[in-house]
Amino acid sequence: MKIVAVKDVESGGYTAFHAQFPSVVVEAETLEEVKENLSNTFHDIMMGAEIEEHDLKR
Repeated sequence: MKIVAVKDVESGGYTAFHAQFPSVVVEAETLEEVKENLSNTFHDIMMGAEIEEHDLKR
């Protein structure tokens, strides 16, 4: 898994995203916070996702 974190040299913070999901963007003050914020964001996305159930037809 690859996380891309771009450091803002003026503020010192980061803007980051997961390489496989570039539309999910977070901001953080530290790299550890980047991981935490992405984890929380993906958790929130999954908790809000609808689940579709299908029967396996043989």
